[in-house]
Amino acid sequence: MPLRSLPFVFLLLTGRLNDLNACSLSDSLITAPAEPITKVRFVADTDQRFFFFRTPFGDRSGPDAFNIWGIRAGLLFPRKYKLGLGYYVGRQLFSRPGIVPEPYTRLTRRLSYLTAYYEPYLFRRKFWELSVPVEAGFGTVRYDSFNYPNQARTRRRGYFVPTGAALSLSLKFPELRRLRALRWFGVNFIGGYRVVPYVQSTDSQLGYNGFFYSISPAFFLDRFTVDYKKWRARQKTSRPIE
Repeated sequence: MPLRSLPFVFLLLTGRLNDLNACSLSDSLITAPAEPITKVRFVADTDQRFFFFRTPFGDRSGPDAFNIWGIRAGLLFPRKYKLGLGYYVGRQLFSRPGIVPEPYTRLTRRLSYLTAYYEPYLFRRKFWELSVPVEAGFGTVRYDSFNYPNQARTRRRGYFVPTGAALSLSLKFPELRRLRALRWFGVNFIGGYRVVPYVQSTDSQLGYNGFFYSISPAFFLDRFTVDYKKWRARQKTSRPIE
């Protein structure tokens, strides 16, 4: 989506198409600067990722999807970058021929891992942000297999070291009339690639490396914090003097 179309998208989402004539190609929806950061702020967001990997079994050569659910929390620094931690979990079920080597086996893979991330901003505007999150961490993996003919169950555990880099675009909703809380929310798009340089042997050939993307709602805690502090300041000044 071209950046020049963002004004129309925002006005469409918020029902403010009457303002379209006042929104030129260089409108403030594109160029308006973000709120200045004078001190370190706490930030947090959800992070659902759709990861694609390739299986080495059978004749299948296409990628398979794998959903990862996570949450991130960290600090936003005045120099326009974020540092923080992320925690992710995921579960895969393999039962189709070509995914597992034995035709009558069901295999489940469970991942959980913790990452540290560094995310500098390329652009940070009032209504959109573009950043490059880079991460590395440590995780555990568990394989549970079930063989239908002999009813045998096996379990294997291991650990792995995930790393990755991505490009993140966040769109922030504008305030709608007096509904100021709308500006706390938006939409986040992420696309990147994950590389796992080390995996403890678990007798499994399932892959870990691959592309991932994420499309999820966003809550801008830094915007909420600014509004909350302004509200608290107004409450203090409006109190009657005893």
